[in-house]
Amino acid sequence: MSTPETSIDTDQPRGWAAIGKALSRRPSRAQWIVALLLFGLGFGLAVQVSSTQQDALSAARTSDLVRILDDLAVQRERLAAEETRLQATIADLESSADQAQAARAVTKERLQNLRILAGVVPVTGPGVTLTIVDPDQTMEAVDILDAVQELKDAGAEAISVDGQRVIATTAIVDTPEGVKVGDTVIKTPIEMKAIGDPATLSAGLSFPGGVLESVREAGAQGVVVESDSIAIAAIG
Repeated sequence: MSTPETSIDTDQPRGWAAIGKALSRRPSRAQWIVALLLFGLGFGLAVQVSSTQQDALSAARTSDLVRILDDLAVQRERLAAEETRLQATIADLESSADQAQAARAVTKERLQNLRILAGVVPVTGPGVTLTIVDPDQTMEAVDILDAVQELKDAGAEAISVDGQRVIATTAIVDTPEGVKVGDTVIKTPIEMKAIGDPATLSAGLSFPGGVLESVREAGAQGVVVESDSIAIAAIG
């Protein structure tokens, strides 16, 4: 039995020789077309990848910007709310301070008025002086009381009789020695001073049937002088 023989074409190139031979061949038209198609496909893929990456980066930057703007908007709203709250607090404090200052001023004024009424502080201001000349000592305590009351009704803030401060508790009485104001017996000429509006006080003493007319009817003489500055001492 005989073995078939395999024929080997020794004319066919092998290995690197075959590759070199293939490369040395001139490309055909079909091969050029395929190469161009492959090049175009590769270039398109590269452009698509680059565009996708740029779109991703652009989207990422836009997202970051939106987030930053949102954060700034929230911060701005928070600062605006804080500013409004602080302004309201300042307004409340200023209002409270103004109210406290006004209250202190009112309290101080009331305290001063009480001190004046109590006669514990000297007083200086415009007013009138009523001088009564009574050589026969016909004036009685009731006449002095009427004059004091008329001055108070006319708005006198402070009154004195012969230098004695007259307040609500001051006693004005008749005694064998004469009219006594507080601890002092008054003598003619009697000098009454009152602080207040000069024109109003003068009118209160001078109207018909008033103090001056009563003084004349009692046999004495009275004169009212207005002044821009009168001083009345505190209770001694």
